[in-house]
Amino acid sequence: KIDKADAGFYIKRFKQAYTGLSQWQKKVEHDIAKNGFAKTIFGRHRCLGNGISPNMDYEEKWKWYAAVRELTNHIIQGSGADLLKIAMVKIVGEFAKIKLQARIATSTHDSVTIECLDNPEVIEKVKQILTSCMEVKVGSILLPIDVQIKKSFSKNY
Repeated sequence: KIDKADAGFYIKRFKQAYTGLSQWQKKVEHDIAKNGFAKTIFGRHRCLGNGISPNMDYEEKWKWYAAVRELTNHIIQGSGADLLKIAMVKIVGEFAKIKLQARIATSTHDSVTIECLDNPEVIEKVKQILTSCMEVKVGSILLPIDVQIKKSFSKNY
């Protein structure tokens, strides 16, 4: 548990370390007020709820701030989800193109689980494909990935 004074100290330090974050949040809030929606880096929209606006009465203003937090989160989480979905489509295409005996078994948040043969050449090819399909550049920022290989075995019936 942390008291308000300590929490305020940490928030202040965080904002000092990442000065662009506060500016970005203000821009996002302004854009939401102007447009009534937020969008991911790939253009997927999420709209404000009915009746929500920055001009709400004081007693109702919390609804505006909650909506801004929700739509700000949409930009971040939604963009991550978009990136993963696009990467998964590319991965499946690359596996099919070279007839690699591998497939996507599951995906969770920012992780993809691949099932493939326990063969060093296949595993290395899977690693190369994952890296090339998932490591993307957004604007001028390279989003690197860390491919981790973990083996687990089961009988195939």
